Formats: sequence, C-alpha cells, structure tokens
Amino acid sequence: DSTSSMERYLEKFSSQFNTFIDNINMECPEAIIYFGFIGYKDLEDKRLGDEYIDKDFTANYEVIREIINKIEPDGGDDVPEDIAGAFELSLNKKWKGKAKIAILFTDSPCHGRKFHDLNQNQPDEKDKYLDGVPDLNIEESIKKFAEKKISLFCVNLHQNMNKMLKVFEDTYNKEKENDESEFYVAKDKI
Repeated sequence: DSTSSMERYLEKFSSQFNTFIDNINMECPEAIIYFGFIGYKDLEDKRLGDEYIDKDFTANYEVIREIINKIEPDGGDDVPEDIAGAFELSLNKKWKGKAKIAILFTDSPCHGRKFHDLNQNQPDEKDKYLDGVPDLNIEESIKKFAEKKISLFCVNLHQNMNKMLKVFEDTYNKEKENDESEFYVAKDKI
C-alpha cells in the first residue's frame, strides 16, 4: 500500500530494510532470495493515471530498497484500497523456488462490504465499491495463492482490517492442500 496513510510505515520499513535482509540471510545463508515489489493505491488513483509500481523478481536487494525509498505516498480515494489489483499483479509474476511468500503490508481493508465494517454514513469511512472491485474476485486470488503454494503473510496495521483478514484466512485454509504453504497475520507495532 503506497497511499498517503502509509507514509510513516513506509519510512519505518525503508529504514529497517537492510536489517530485514540481514535477518533473512542469517536464517537462510545458503539461499538465493528473490524479491519483487508492488506498490498499489486505489482504483480512482489508477483511473487518474497514477500507475502502480510493479517490479519483477530480482536478487538485487538494492533495487528494491531504492524503489521503497523513492515512494511518495499519496492518493487513496476512500478508506479501502485496491488489494484485489495488487494480488492480481502478484499472481501474474513468475513464481519459482521452494519457498514462495507474498507479504501484504497495508493499513486498510480491500473493497467490499464482506471485508470490513466501515460505517458508510461517516464520510471518513466510505467504500465506493461495496460489491468489491469490478472484474476482480479477491477470494479467487486468495485461492490461487494457496493452489500455487504461495504463503500469504499479512501485516495488520489497523483494526479495520480484522474482518478482511479473517475472510482471507478462511478462504486460504479451505483451499490449501498441504503444509507447504501457510496464511499468517502479524500484528505490527510500528
């Protein structure tokens, strides 16, 4: 999520990125680790020409760190964001390797009344797409993560995400066939 509300989280993540890489390398010293990155916003931002950042997998961590450092958080037309679009981009990548992990780092739920309890009568809690993102089914995307054995880690930065994460977890766990992948929610204390 690279919308305005994520500014402090992105700054913190950027400042800790090298530590993050060092920790992974200590845990898996023999592994070659590839990172990709998707910086998404909201449907209205995209419609107005604000393209999402979509960096394919690379073993060059510096490239990813540079992308994160250059993000200028802005936009976010309503409270929910286009997680469905970000998942679609992610699933279109060429995933390889034994361990495949997608990390969702956001402070807002996805579009659709099924995924949040936002009060539509409050101007600061609107969801302009109560039926979800047109032409994308986020639950089908969750199933594809499980089918492809891509573990899905979600960082819960706000309580308004709880309902969404429960639906995601239930959908993922119904679809997964073995213990090669998992769904995990981390509560962040940034």
